This record gives sequence, structure tokens and C-alpha cells, in this order.
Amino acid sequence: MIDTKTEYQVEAPAPFAGVTTTPVKFTSTVLAGIGAGSIVNGRSYSVVNSQDVLNYGTVTTSTTFGVAITTTITQTPAAILRYSLGVGESFTQTYSSATTGTPFPVPASSVTRTQTFLGFEDVTVPAGTFAGACKWQFVEGGTTTTTWNTRSGLPLRSTSAGSEMVLIGGSINGGALR
Repeated sequence: MIDTKTEYQVEAPAPFAGVTTTPVKFTSTVLAGIGAGSIVNGRSYSVVNSQDVLNYGTVTTSTTFGVAITTTITQTPAAILRYSLGVGESFTQTYSSATTGTPFPVPASSVTRTQTFLGFEDVTVPAGTFAGACKWQFVEGGTTTTTWNTRSGLPLRSTSAGSEMVLIGGSINGGALR
């Protein structure tokens, strides 16, 4: 299990990939498990469109063992998280993902992802108990990931291929997670 603590801050609108987005600044610290001590600072650039979230990309700086690497991931068209899905409904999308800034070449790739909304479920993690968290299943490249997010989209727990990540603690703009 990987234990992380994440702080979020919603920022003023800013452009990314030619679109005015609402950036969410985050700092995640791995407290235990693989990568303990690693820190990721970044911004995720999204637009909320009705009930769906369109994510255009992310810029992160990861620091592990004192080495910092900044990468930019741009998704075209935007990767969509369909909060408008009903329980049991699925949505499949193909988009291009381009990564720059790594110390090794990462070719652009085509990503096909199927997301299924599994419903609402109470989730208890070290960061607290969250009533009615959104439970999702994502299938991408043969890997199935199940996630539980707050209703505002913040990750609480994720399981995939025998690994698990849970949220240890965090805040949004200095306030409690909800």
C-alpha cells in the first residue's frame, strides 16, 4: 500500500493548450510504501462542463532522491470524466497523450479508456470517512483500476493490479476535504 498526503488549491483561471481552464494546484507526498519521501508538485488543468470534467493536461515536478523532473502531459481532445453517467453506465473515449520534459523520450500515444460509474459508496481512509463517494472503474490498456473520489472529484482510494493508494490527509484551499 502507498500512503500519500495531498494538498489541493483551486487557482484563478489560466490558459493551457489554448483553452481557459481552472487549474488545481496540488502537492502529494508519499509517506509510506514504494517511493516513500517522494514529492509531486503540480497543476491539473480542467474545465467543468455541466456535470462532466474535461482534463486538458497536467504539469508536474516530481522529486525523488533529490532529483527533480518536470513533465507536461497534454491530452487531445481533453480526457473526459463523465459525472453525468448513471449507475452502471459506461463511456469509452480515445484521446492522444503527449508527454514532454522527461529525461528520456516518451512517444505520443493513443489512449482508449472505458470508465464505468459503479455508484456511491461510503469510504473510510486515514484522511476520514466520506459518505457517498463516487466509485469508478477505468479500463485502459488491459489494466483495470477502481477509484473512489469525493463528489468534487478528489481521489480518496485507488486499487489496480494488486496495489492500493489511499489518502492519508489533505485540504482544499486550507479547508477540510469534502
